Amino acid sequence: MVFFADPMILVITFVVLILALIIGGIVIAAKKSSSSQQAAQPQQQTGPQALNVTTNITITAPIILTGNETVTLKRDYSNQYAPNLIAACVNNQIIGYVDQSVAQIVAPLMDSGVPVSARVLTSTPDVCQVQIYS
Repeated sequence: MVFFADPMILVITFVVLILALIIGGIVIAAKKSSSSQQAAQPQQQTGPQALNVTTNITITAPIILTGNETVTLKRDYSNQYAPNLIAACVNNQIIGYVDQSVAQIVAPLMDSGVPVSARVLTSTPDVCQVQIYS
């Protein structure tokens, strides 16, 4: 019997795994720093590992993207129905919003202070493919 997994489930599973590794790194770093009594010795920083997610954003603004533009991600706390809402902006203009399945992973990282960046990979007039990474 052949089993085919839904690609979105595979992506979500991969992102959850990465998030678990990131959180695990933060917890380990916190335990190391709280148990250390030697303040004079510099500690190697152990923080989040690389986050690398590719997602599509439906373009809601009249803008032409050529690819490789920097996308600024901004948390939007005003929507009570989408608590993890993340606006995608190019040149200080909102071009659309990160899909909720990805935003539920990325928003907590942003809220905890992890620097998250994004860039346009490809674009059509209606949709752009964006890489989100830390």
